[in-house]
Amino acid sequence: MQMPIDKLLNFRLDFWVSILLSLIIGAVIFTFFFDLQILDPTYIQWLKDGDRMQHYVGSYTFRADSWHFPITKTTLLAYPEGASIIYTDSNPLLSIIFKLLRPVFPPENQFFGIWFMLCWILQSVFGFLIMNKLTKNKVYALLSAVLICLLPAMFHRIMHTNLIAFWLILWAIYIFILDDEKHFKKEVLFFLVFAVAALIHGYLCIMTIFIGGTWFLKEGIFYIKKKDFKTLGMYAFRVIMLGIIFILTLWVFGFFLQHPKWRWRHGLWQLFNEFISSL
Repeated sequence: MQMPIDKLLNFRLDFWVSILLSLIIGAVIFTFFFDLQILDPTYIQWLKDGDRMQHYVGSYTFRADSWHFPITKTTLLAYPEGASIIYTDSNPLLSIIFKLLRPVFPPENQFFGIWFMLCWILQSVFGFLIMNKLTKNKVYALLSAVLICLLPAMFHRIMHTNLIAFWLILWAIYIFILDDEKHFKKEVLFFLVFAVAALIHGYLCIMTIFIGGTWFLKEGIFYIKKKDFKTLGMYAFRVIMLGIIFILTLWVFGFFLQHPKWRWRHGLWQLFNEFISSL
């Protein structure tokens, strides 16, 4: 039985109001714990210590350089061969976006303060979505979003500008628990999470792959138990194609860009190290 249009509109309005409240929750918690000066793109002093300086320098050199292939390559590092900012942990996703905006956002500007606020906002939103899906209660979900934004592990990782993106893990979990979506749509959504996570940090990418991989494995076992080998074959073909597209995506964005002499030590070994560390 279809929901009457007036009730449907009220439901959707209620949902989007709740999403707006979850956005506000994330922003308020961010402003409570951080100096708002870090939102100023010209304020780079807070990035001068530890890993943050490496992240900023990698992003700065990439955005100041001309375009190369793979996309994340810059010859202003490791000259003349160049290097990929994948390996300087410079948030390649946002670095690419802000390089496209270079005429209005100079390379010397920093976006990591904006990124921090975005992470807390998205942490709240995905926390709300998960708990709303599980409890069907928007009040409980919003209260849960507050607690999820206060996760100690996020604050423990604030010295690393990328590893605070716990919302990627929540995003993967949210897709996992969706039970009213077509399988192909969920497969594409998982691919999207994997790709976005890869362009933020390899550790997070592997964590999301474990979550998504569990769902893919569960679906395969389901078809085997049903002895529906025709559907299993089509499913396996889609998964293999998405896997090939994912590997090509990694190649285009510079995951395999290394100097020939360093390829084993800093290339394949780095990927292996990220796999072990993410566990």
